[in-house]
Amino acid sequence: MDVHERRQAVKALLAKDPQMGGRSIARLLGVPQTTIRRDLAWLGAGAGAAQFVPQDVSPPVRGGNSVAAQRLIASLDTELAANAAKAGESLSWSATEQAVLQTITDHVDRREGLAAAYAAADNVNVRLKLATEIRLIDHGVARLLGQVQTDLPAPRSVTSQKASRASQSRWNRERLKRGG
Repeated sequence: MDVHERRQAVKALLAKDPQMGGRSIARLLGVPQTTIRRDLAWLGAGAGAAQFVPQDVSPPVRGGNSVAAQRLIASLDTELAANAAKAGESLSWSATEQAVLQTITDHVDRREGLAAAYAAADNVNVRLKLATEIRLIDHGVARLLGQVQTDLPAPRSVTSQKASRASQSRWNRERLKRGG
């Protein structure tokens, strides 16, 4: 398979499944992943075609967030409330978690806009760029969601508490020996 045929095959695979990753494409075509990475970069550059910068086409919904972002935040709020009720305590988002949640909703809004642009795009090169951006946003959102905690941390065991006290006692003794 020559370069042109391989790149056409990559385009066809991505047109069929825009979420397909480079590793899967490389495996299907029987070529190294670095080759596919170069092909994706070449195709993503439009191979001389005019550059396409997608605009956020999703109309803002209540609060400036898309429906998908609102659903995600609502489900996280519901999970936080359920864990608070189960623990018998009042739980709320910390300032850091609120900032992370805002970033997540911004990413989800951007993804929704790119998905709409992908659906409306006729050019394969444009669709390729949009699919790549969508995949990157999905990975970013998953990473950010790992930073949000909806439950209380597990209480420390008695053994851990004893070990911590012993460690502090040793540390204090050493500090007193040094005179400070």
